[in-house]
Amino acid sequence: MPESLTHCVQFVCLWSVVACSARVATAADGRAGSVLAGDEQPAARAGELIRQLGAKQFAVRQRAQRELVELGLAAKSALQAACDSHDAEIRHRAKQALASVLDIDFQMRLEAFLAEGAGPEGHGLPGWEEYRLLAGEGPLARRLFGDMQRTEHELLEAVDDNPKRAGEVLESRCLEVGLDLAEPGAGASRASAAPPATLAAMLLTAANDEVPISAAAGDCLYRFCQQRALEQSLLARNTGEVLRQLLAAWVVRPLAADSLTSYRNLVLALENDVKGALATATSLIEGGGAPAHYIPWAILTVAKFGGPQQRDLLEPLLNDQRNITVPNRGGQNLDAQVRDVALAALVHLSGQALADYGFAHVRLHPSSLFIPDSLGFSAPPARDRALQHWREWSAQHPADKTQPK
Repeated sequence: MPESLTHCVQFVCLWSVVACSARVATAADGRAGSVLAGDEQPAARAGELIRQLGAKQFAVRQRAQRELVELGLAAKSALQAACDSHDAEIRHRAKQALASVLDIDFQMRLEAFLAEGAGPEGHGLPGWEEYRLLAGEGPLARRLFGDMQRTEHELLEAVDDNPKRAGEVLESRCLEVGLDLAEPGAGASRASAAPPATLAAMLLTAANDEVPISAAAGDCLYRFCQQRALEQSLLARNTGEVLRQLLAAWVVRPLAADSLTSYRNLVLALENDVKGALATATSLIEGGGAPAHYIPWAILTVAKFGGPQQRDLLEPLLNDQRNITVPNRGGQNLDAQVRDVALAALVHLSGQALADYGFAHVRLHPSSLFIPDSLGFSAPPARDRALQHWREWSAQHPADKTQPK
């Protein structure tokens, strides 16, 4: 049976049970006042039923709870107020009835959203407006959003209700999913592959500028979005393009320059060809507050997605002598500094060959163009010659100031 039809059948069964139970209880009791009179206002009736939740007779309490559920959203305000009642029985039953009312309403709206031929309306489902702007509203996008609602409704609701609190919900959910995936028996191939709907909801939440991102949440998202794990999610249920759009929105979100998450997002952007990360890398370089070992990834992002117009951005980095690797590591006499990566990027963007500048140890990389710590020199004189070569070339080829940055 198709999944959408299965949920529809489940919802119809749930609603039938609730309605049927109310009718059976009414008939058994035989009291005319147990059903909503045609001229009685729902709010007034809800108030009366709330009082009956604390009645001495069990049958009266049961019937009142069922009728409150049958009233639906008309009873929502009364039920919410009753959840704070001084009467423990009223509180308990009001919470149960309110949960049923909200669940039935949610299921009705979700089925209406997923119905064949449904329009662009979101039927009040949390996160739809932001999602449709990023992922569109085609059949595949709507189906994934429906899955997101079923599996991560609490997270998506938290963003709508209170973005600040949603940061805590996101962190909690990230850690929970991370623990589930790390359980024995999950298999090495699934080590960090979050379910597509869960990952989509997390990325949509994380892309919201108002949601605080903790270091723990950033770490989990990085692991869930690393190439191998992401590829598994992209292949599931044809969700690839939608997940790519959500990932792009997350990795280009402005974050503190010195944050580990900011650096990791640049790595994800390089791995997934997110060209919008050029602005993020530019801001990180111009801000000047990033640690030395983060800067190379920003430089390589500029090298990959930028052009000759980025010369003015990168040339000041030719004075940055901070080391990005340990000299002579692994027995190789190679010292790599920030200015070496900047020089390599400038040479690449100008269409020249790195070999002409003495980069004798460079190793290529399919995502980041080069491995940063391979862009060093074996001895200071070699670096000096390379920098002098660039100064001479630059003097003969002034930057085009008319090109946009």
